[in-house]
Amino acid sequence: MSNDTIGFLDDSQVFVDDDQAAVGDFLARCGQISVFTRRDPGKVTPAEDAIGIFRVGTQSWVLAVADGVGGAAGGRAAALATMAALGESLAAAGDEAARVRSAILDGIELANRRVLELANGAAPPGGGGAGGGW
Repeated sequence: MSNDTIGFLDDSQVFVDDDQAAVGDFLARCGQISVFTRRDPGKVTPAEDAIGIFRVGTQSWVLAVADGVGGAAGGRAAALATMAALGESLAAAGDEAARVRSAILDGIELANRRVLELANGAAPPGGGGAGGGW
């Protein structure tokens, strides 16, 4: 997405740096949201980070970053699994602004379980992750 245009963001969106940079400037009911992610210029493999902008009901937005742990096995899959889990949890909160905090925590716990299930080296040995010392 070009950083020369500003689009209106009315729903959740996840950004992944596929080539050089993922950039977005959006207007939302809450104001302007800008995102930017770029892999290390010296890196030749795809970026492993993800940024999520999640709409929660009609009143709230959550901005999240999942760091793919630069070069760790399965980092990209772990970042995408994290964004998916967080998005599902936040969608389940519905229009209840009071549930946003618990939905974020539930999403982090769900993401941790999913990353551990990947069983491809993306999760730290010993079951780290949310609540486990990451």
